[in-house]
Amino acid sequence: MNIFKNKKMIFFDMGNTLLDFHQGQSDEEKDDLGIEAVSKYLETLDIKLSSIEIKKRFLEPLYSQFHLRVSQLIEIDVDPYLNNLGTLTTPQKKQVLQAFYSEYRKTVVVNEGALNLLKHLKNASYKIGVISNCFLPAFLYKEIFVDKGLDDYIDDYTFSYTYGIRKPNPKIFEIAIEKNHLQPDETLMIGDGLKPDINGSRQLGIESVWYNNKNKMNHDHIEILLEINKFEELIKFI
Repeated sequence: MNIFKNKKMIFFDMGNTLLDFHQGQSDEEKDDLGIEAVSKYLETLDIKLSSIEIKKRFLEPLYSQFHLRVSQLIEIDVDPYLNNLGTLTTPQKKQVLQAFYSEYRKTVVVNEGALNLLKHLKNASYKIGVISNCFLPAFLYKEIFVDKGLDDYIDDYTFSYTYGIRKPNPKIFEIAIEKNHLQPDETLMIGDGLKPDINGSRQLGIESVWYNNKNKMNHDHIEILLEINKFEELIKFI
C-alpha cells in the first residue's frame, strides 16, 4: 500500500495534529492572562476597562455562544463582541485579539516528527494544506505557523473561522480542494479527530490517515485508510 500514490496535496489538521495547544497553563489561565494583556493594550488607547469588565463584555458573551459551534457546525463572528470594548479600528481589533491570544501563542509546540514529515513531503513536490477548526481569525494561527517554522511548507490554509463552517461538515473539505483545483481522490487528510477529520473528509471521498498518538479507541468503527502513532511512520511511503 502506497498511501501517497496519485496524490497531489496532503491536508493536515492543526490542533493536536501538527500543533499542541495544551502545553503550559490551563486554557482558563491562558484566557485570564490574555484578558490582562487586552486591558493593558486598551489603556494605551485611553480605554480603561478592568479584566473583569473585559470578561463580561467580550469573553463571557462570546463563549456563551460556543454551543452553536457544535450543534450547528458554524463559527461565531467575534467582531460584535470586540465592539463591546469601545470604538476600535480594524487594526486595533487585531491588536486586541493578538493580546488575548498571546499566552496560547507563547506555549504552543510542534508535535514530534511533524516538521520532518512536512520537509519530506515538500521535497517530494507534494502540495501541503491545513484544514482546521478555530474560533478566532486566521491571522492568529498563521502567525503561529510562522513562529514555529512551519509556514514555509504550507501552500494553503482553510480555517473554519474564515468560512463560517466547521468540520465535520464536508463543505469545508470541498472548499479546500476546489480552491486548489483538485479532485477528492487526489488528496489525503491527516488528523487526530475521528469524526471531524476522518469521517468528515470521507464523506467527500477523501482518503484519510488517523494520527492516533494518544492511543484512543475507534469506538464508532469509522473507516480509515491507515492509523499511525508517529509521523515518522509515513515517511517510508513518500
